[in-house]
Amino acid sequence: MKSPPALMSLLAGLTLVGQLSPTTATDGFVIEWCNTVAAHGTSYDAVVGQETCIPLCIDVYIPSPPPPPPPSPPPPSPPPPPPLSVERRRLLNDYTLDIRVTDLTEPYPVADVDPFKYPFDEVNFPKNAVLSAGVQSTDPNDQTTMLSKDYCFTPTVNEECAYTVCFMGYETGELFESAGERCFRINVYNEVLHFDECEEAGDMVLSTKINSQDGLTMSAWIYPSCSAPIGNQTVMYFGSDRDFKVGKKHDEGLEIRNAIKWSKTSANSGSFYYYDCDIGAVMSESQYECDVWHYVAVTVAPDHTGYLYVDGVKSSHELPMRRDLNTYTAAHFTTSARPDDGMDRTEEGVFMVGHYPGECFIGYVDEIKVFNYPMTQEQVFSSALEKDVNMADDPMLKGYFTMSNGLVPTTTVAAPTVTYKSIPPMIPCVLGMEHSVGPTSGDCTTEVYGWNFADSVIPQCSFDDVPTEAQYVDESRIICNTPMNFSPSFVTVKASNNGVKFSLPEFADKTTTHLFLESSLYLSGGIDSKSGASADSVCEDFSLDSKAVTVGTWACPKCGPQGLPLAPNHNLPCSRGTC
Repeated sequence: MKSPPALMSLLAGLTLVGQLSPTTATDGFVIEWCNTVAAHGTSYDAVVGQETCIPLCIDVYIPSPPPPPPPSPPPPSPPPPPPLSVERRRLLNDYTLDIRVTDLTEPYPVADVDPFKYPFDEVNFPKNAVLSAGVQSTDPNDQTTMLSKDYCFTPTVNEECAYTVCFMGYETGELFESAGERCFRINVYNEVLHFDECEEAGDMVLSTKINSQDGLTMSAWIYPSCSAPIGNQTVMYFGSDRDFKVGKKHDEGLEIRNAIKWSKTSANSGSFYYYDCDIGAVMSESQYECDVWHYVAVTVAPDHTGYLYVDGVKSSHELPMRRDLNTYTAAHFTTSARPDDGMDRTEEGVFMVGHYPGECFIGYVDEIKVFNYPMTQEQVFSSALEKDVNMADDPMLKGYFTMSNGLVPTTTVAAPTVTYKSIPPMIPCVLGMEHSVGPTSGDCTTEVYGWNFADSVIPQCSFDDVPTEAQYVDESRIICNTPMNFSPSFVTVKASNNGVKFSLPEFADKTTTHLFLESSLYLSGGIDSKSGASADSVCEDFSLDSKAVTVGTWACPKCGPQGLPLAPNHNLPCSRGTC
């Protein structure tokens, strides 16, 4: 979103950076942001599907004169101020105010923790945000004219980024006085369930929505914590609370009908497994790291055949032209266990997340989906990449929990907390990078800065659609190695949490580029290095009358082992006057 050309030309002469104080017009009126508007640099949190609004307001008023200094002795009470003259009232009513978005300048910094440090130092507006028309009102008694607007944004799955938005408040009349620029951050987050101890949430009616004869698929993104003790943990399960007599028999049902569990087998790894009270456990290999997101799905067909999938459905290469294969599980089993669907007019079935007595899950869970049919391998793979789906699009999607709603705490144990954390199906945005210039030969290590990077098993970068490996640092940083590039050129840098869906610069309103330059000279460096090049003859090209020169270069420092420290008073081989 950019400012209209007419406004751009109108505002061209204004000095916006650092304009914090209100403006006093030549006729004595003051134009400023209302005291109800958040301070410059305030951050607003947003999540997909929920509207976030920034209230904006400017006003024009006549300031009260400062109180006189206390006299000695005190004089009699001063007469009341004269009423607002007819001419002043007319001027007040004549003011026409407006608030517009602006990208004329970078946001001026904020003391202490600056929310506009690189890479958040450039304005980028959400594509689908809307600035309301506004309402202007005048109060002659209060000697004030006020304009209020709202800037509202409901993020989509393509807009889970961080935005720096700036607004200009001004009077549109002949005086064209400005209230200055006010900038904010909008940070789009993802909500997950955090299980810190023995905590539990559930859905007590989901089982009754399942027709057991049609099969079942249950899946979730799961982040097991390395801080948990070694042992078994129940992530989620369909169970039954049956405990009553049926004729001469006692019906206790199957307490665990269909479950996804995690077994931590070492300090940093473990295995996922399917479990029910009919067949027991179906284990994956103990090859999955903790403190990393994993996608786990279970399918059970009407003929009782089932599969446990972890991080994929079949063997594949992590990157094109690479021999590295993905780590995955596709374990086959056969079971007759199904959710307690209430077909016998009882409602004893439960769906629980995070806890089974003696098997507390420690970690994060998101995007729980329950379908009333067995998915194919292709459908499981596609579902893993989908986020914030619409249940109306698939009537067989009987349960869908995005963690901000749907699951309710139980009365058995404590409730989990909803917190912010990025997950692999999210599309991260790239906002900047550590080294924006590198050699065409590639292999230049650089940090890439952005928003909503997830700690996944296959993070990637892309340089003009050439994918490279990435290393997760935190949710705003990853580390990438640049690929080879055949010729010097600018390329667009993107990122992906899953190797399939990459950044969408048009939705982030910001494109990050990397410049590949010819690798014409490589210097090995070091105190004893003899590498380098000489260009002394260039001095012969300067005339006696012109000794002025400007020298510049593009350089990509090569990362590697730290060099030895210099000895005290060490004289570098190239001292002044000898080079």
